[in-house]
Amino acid sequence: AIFKLKDGVSGIPTAESWTASYIPNLNIEQGNDRIYRYTIATDINEQNKVIGVAKRAKSTERSYAEMMYLYDATSNSFKWLDSSVSSIFFAGANGYPSAINKNDQIVGWVDAETVNQVNGRQRRQRAFTYLAGSDAVTDALPAKSAWMLDDLTNDDNVNGNANRFRIAQATGINDAGVISATALKCDAGYKSTSKNAECDGDERLVAVKLIPRVDAQVQPRTDDETSVSRKGGSIGLVTLSLMALLGFRRRK
Repeated sequence: AIFKLKDGVSGIPTAESWTASYIPNLNIEQGNDRIYRYTIATDINEQNKVIGVAKRAKSTERSYAEMMYLYDATSNSFKWLDSSVSSIFFAGANGYPSAINKNDQIVGWVDAETVNQVNGRQRRQRAFTYLAGSDAVTDALPAKSAWMLDDLTNDDNVNGNANRFRIAQATGINDAGVISATALKCDAGYKSTSKNAECDGDERLVAVKLIPRVDAQVQPRTDDETSVSRKGGSIGLVTLSLMALLGFRRRK
């Protein structure tokens, strides 16, 4: 629900000072059929854009998916963040939109693989950003586009600093587009720049700050888990720079 302060309220608000309106399309049940286990809102911006998740009660594509949504409380428009928005939001994907800034840029995390989760194992997840507004961040990041943050930190240099990180969860974004996140850090560097590259040593979880660059181009990571020999210069430039703030070793 969205709570708004009633007109004319002064002093310290009480429970009676607020009006509540429910977000559409999120009813837990339809008739006698339970659709969702729960529905929650995770953030709202100055333009009354609300983001959140709805946990499905029945399995879809081998997963009890946490479906992400975007709701405009001003225009009363609702949409799911699904494959109609971007291929990274595939059918049955679990996602969590953690924050939205005043420019309608959303960050969070989403499944990065499609393995069976119902009777299998937990899926690997990675951080994403979705530019839900009408303005582009750069020519390489147009409006209405969605990206894995791992793609935006890839400089195609297997021995570079960026290749020591894989962005796990984006937890916040300010109005300048600076993103707070947690990342897996491989101190020795991953064996390739691919999405699923193995760490050549120990991994640990660290906090990172991701700073947008307006002069950068996107170089998406490949699915190849082995290093690829390239001729010539780098194909792309990092779009987000990384700075490790703190970390702790993952439990085995």
